[in-house]
Amino acid sequence: MTKAKAMGEGPVTTEKPRDMGNTAQHVRDDGTLLIKKVITELEKITKNEVNDEEGMEKIAANCVSDLNILVQSFMEVGAKIAPHYELESRLRQSGIRLAQQLA
Repeated sequence: MTKAKAMGEGPVTTEKPRDMGNTAQHVRDDGTLLIKKVITELEKITKNEVNDEEGMEKIAANCVSDLNILVQSFMEVGAKIAPHYELESRLRQSGIRLAQQLA
């Protein structure tokens, strides 16, 4: 019994939740390690261990690359994201007017 169930939380059902597939488990676990790596690298900048422009750019570029791979991995195992929201956000930031929806 899970802690949430023991506390009376969660749905009341007799069905056992489906186990996470092996690939999804690897993405979850490896993704967590990758996030920890990104945090460690960014902390080098915030703690002034790296403060030259070239070093900071290299760290930032590697972190962006790692995070893009992580997002792609999450999408491969079924993460539901809405890319159009990201597109709209980027267009708003650039000052471009969004296309009007036709009713």
